[in-house]
This record gives sequence, C-alpha cells and structure tokens, in this order.
Amino acid sequence: MASSPKLWAYTYRLIPPMRPERVRALRTLLARVEKAAAKRDAVWEGRMVADERISHILVLSDSPDLDDTINRRIAAALHALDAAYAITVPLAVGDRHARARKTTVRPAAPDRPPASDH
Repeated sequence: MASSPKLWAYTYRLIPPMRPERVRALRTLLARVEKAAAKRDAVWEGRMVADERISHILVLSDSPDLDDTINRRIAAALHALDAAYAITVPLAVGDRHARARKTTVRPAAPDRPPASDH
C-alpha cells in the first residue's frame, strides 16, 4: 500500500532580524508563490514572521527539495536585501490531504485559585 504524499516544513532564519517594512517585497513574493502553487495543485505556503527580535520565513511544502525554483527565488530576494540567512532541514509533518487549517488561537484559561472545602 502506497503512503500519502508528505508535507514538509522548514524555516529560513534571517540574520540579523529585519524590520517588517524591509521585507515587504519578500512578503509579496511569498504570496505570489503560494498562489502559483495552488494553481498547479501543489502545496507551498510561506509565512513571514518579522520584528526587531526575530525574522523567519516559515514554509509548508509538498516537496523537501530546497534547490527548487521557489527556494532559488527566495534566496535571490534575500540576496537583494543583503540578508544573510540559515535554512533548516525539511521535516516531514504529515500528508498533503491533512493540510493545516487556519485556526483561532485562544489564550490559556487564567489560573484559578484552588477550591476550598468551606
């Protein structure tokens, strides 16, 4: 029995972190790449996390190939920004038919004092 195609997750870590306004063009590129992947029924989703403490591009893809066209375009965009980066090894995270859905993150319930026996 053949297994389902895997989903892979990996991260670009920009060194040093970049301010959100500096990575605006990169965000646009990620959105374009995601739309193009959807048109060809592929999975490629990239999210930019950028502030003064950390800058990452979080990727979910149906391929672990880091030398594909998409990643070369991201590398070129980072080079144009004169940004050094590190990229993690792709990690299998599931199958493409169980894509992550957008969810609402709820804050943890506040700590409650222990019940008393009075």
